[in-house]
Amino acid sequence: MRKVTAQDQWRHLYRKPYPNAITGIAFGHVVGIGDGSARFAGGVSVICGGNGVGKSTLLDAIRRSLHSGLFTLGTPADAKFSLAVLSADLTLAGTHATAVTDFGRDDPALAVTPRTEITLLDPAAESIAQASLFSQVANLEELLESVSPRIADDHERAMLSFLVGRDYEQCETFEIEDYDGESAVSYFRVTAGGATYGSERMGLGELALHLLHWHLLRVPEQSILLIEEPETYISPRSQGALMDAIAHASLRKSLWVILTTHSPAIAAKVPIEHIRLLSRVAGSSTLLQSPTQAQLQTVLGIPPSYAGIVLVEDTTAREFLLALLSSFAPEMCQRYEIVKSGSVEALINSLRCFPPAGPWLRIAGMLDGDQRKKAHDAGIALTYLPGGASPEELLRQTARANPVGLSKALGKSELDVTVALSETEGAESHDWLNDLAAYLGLRLQTLVPCLVGLWLEADGNSGLAATAVSELRNTLEPR
Repeated sequence: MRKVTAQDQWRHLYRKPYPNAITGIAFGHVVGIGDGSARFAGGVSVICGGNGVGKSTLLDAIRRSLHSGLFTLGTPADAKFSLAVLSADLTLAGTHATAVTDFGRDDPALAVTPRTEITLLDPAAESIAQASLFSQVANLEELLESVSPRIADDHERAMLSFLVGRDYEQCETFEIEDYDGESAVSYFRVTAGGATYGSERMGLGELALHLLHWHLLRVPEQSILLIEEPETYISPRSQGALMDAIAHASLRKSLWVILTTHSPAIAAKVPIEHIRLLSRVAGSSTLLQSPTQAQLQTVLGIPPSYAGIVLVEDTTAREFLLALLSSFAPEMCQRYEIVKSGSVEALINSLRCFPPAGPWLRIAGMLDGDQRKKAHDAGIALTYLPGGASPEELLRQTARANPVGLSKALGKSELDVTVALSETEGAESHDWLNDLAAYLGLRLQTLVPCLVGLWLEADGNSGLAATAVSELRNTLEPR
């Protein structure tokens, strides 16, 4: 599959209507995830999270909310739902419907809704089962002789080669009906590099990819498809290729797809607004509907990577900005390095001289608020800290106006703070902050965030700060 084709598919995937969909689920009393809800918005949605947070349980809850009559609560997995109450918001044949299931009742289904096709795939478990099955069949060749294989055409063979990362010369699929208690079992035989081999000799990753491709061909159109951790046994390159294949099937067959993963390669293919982040704290799971990129990276174990640089005038401006970002845009603290330039002139010269580096490295300057009314080069990426004064002066006014609040924030006595403020009266504003920190035995990295917190509590300042952060974000990441 060409990269440009895959990109076009992802662009169109979230624009088309889906006649049958599960747009939300509310759940209660589910062992392992407790109570909560989730919303889904089309195409391919992903439930992300680390091991043991309840992704599989949530996916199972979605399946059970639609097909409560299939479950008798007789297995260990069923026990998680013995007292569960599930409520699903659906679109069926373009019409809204609700399915409510209370497994604590004799008759679980409380609301009767039209049934829709729903398929749950667990490629890791299925590939192990198939490999074990065919490796133990004594009369395999005799069994295969009774079935006419379907030989993949050039398009399908190219897709399988793309998924697995091998140049297949031929791909055959033997669909064996009613074998060993299964409604249908697939056996694959491929030729690559002049060698021919079947499912029993495939690696688990190669077999899982063939199984997933087979299921994508068979899954009913306009149905709901649930996939459990498709990345298991599969290389990162093939994971990305598989997601492109899933997007292709979703777009072509109008499939509403929800899958679970803890793979960065899987999650990277899906727009972040279609990712739901599941985490576990103190024995209960929490579902985050709109995770930030930094949160997603943390959960998936991806080292944070900087997207750019913000230049500020000095140390105080740096600590002031970091305190604002911590309150209003914490993910920006992890994505942008805040660098002090030393002066207004050095900051502006750095912006003028820095060569264009493309979207992978963004750079902007943030001057103190007292520079707002001065004329600066309009051709550079420049914005301002909140207010009409320097950050030192804003913090000085804050400390004078609320010494009691400052003492509480710092954990210092009111007397110590009052004496320190008295002793630093008359100092130049830039020197004042350093002198106050010295008198109180604190570092600027401790003092400034406390003062910024007090400053934000004053009328109107929170709005000024939010505007300044928004202007900085828009300068770095113009829409």
